[in-house]
Parts: sequence; C-alpha cells; structure tokens
Amino acid sequence: MKKRWEILLVLLVAAVLLTGCKAKAPQEAQEACESFFAAFTSQDEAALAAVLEGGELSMPASQMQQLMEEKLAFSIKESKKDGDTVTISAVITAVDLEQVLLSLPESVNSQETAREALLAALQKEDVPRKDFSVEVLLVQQDGKWVVRMTRDLADALLGGYYSILDKLAEEVGA
Repeated sequence: MKKRWEILLVLLVAAVLLTGCKAKAPQEAQEACESFFAAFTSQDEAALAAVLEGGELSMPASQMQQLMEEKLAFSIKESKKDGDTVTISAVITAVDLEQVLLSLPESVNSQETAREALLAALQKEDVPRKDFSVEVLLVQQDGKWVVRMTRDLADALLGGYYSILDKLAEEVGA
C-alpha cells in the first residue's frame, strides 16, 4: 500500500512540474503578444519591430494608420501551444473602415479632397468601430516569442482593409 502511495505521489509531482514547464511558453508568448499590441497602439516602431517576426517594418505608418491605431483596443482570450508555435485568441476592436468609407460624401472631386474627408472621418470621436476575432500566431525567433503577421491579423489591425479589397475583387469578378 505504501508503495502505491509513493508511486501516486511521484506521478502527481511530475504532473505539476510538467504543467509548470508547459505553461511557461504560452505565458511568455502571451507577454510578447501584449507587447506587440502595446507597441502597435502606441506607434512605437522600434518596440514593434522587436516583437514582430523578421524584425522589420516595411514602411512607416501613414497619418490614416496613425489615427486608426490611436482608436485600437485588444483583449486576449486564451492561448494554446502546439509544438513550436503558440496561437493566441484575441479580440481587436478597431475602426470599422468599411463603415467609415460608406459614410464619406459621394461627391469627391479629387484625391486630395477624398484624403481630407477620410482623415476628418477618422478623427471623429464617434468613429464606427468593430470587433475582429483573430488568432495571433507566435513563433520562436532567436530564443524569444515573436508575432507572425498574417493576413487576418493585418486585416483586423487595419479595420477590415483586406476584407474590403476582397469584396471589391468579388464585385468586379476577379
């Protein structure tokens, strides 16, 4: 009987230790994900590059992107480790770009007028927002967790920009 208790105790201790090791990677990945969102919303390009796979930004944010980033919020729901990756379920609340574009005046006679109207719409306090459920993929790079930019993540961060392009492509039959 004593031998049975010893075996159960060893198994219990092993389970607790393995659970602790397993939880460390998702926790570190979740912290990297939070750092990514914080850098994105604060428009800190150096911090963003540090937690983004590849470590480079393709170009600085435009004035339109900056206005959208200021209105961005996020919440992390859960994380799941699968081999060398961690997937984090998150909800990104961003400017609803489709609704903003639909609210613009139809009589825009130049590219500059359209740009001004769009910037004015994005500066409004009551700009339409939308929740985007997204799976954020994190991978190991140089021994640390970094965010892999995916089309779905970029779409959410940009308020549905890629979804709008997809709809337009469908409408023209591309």
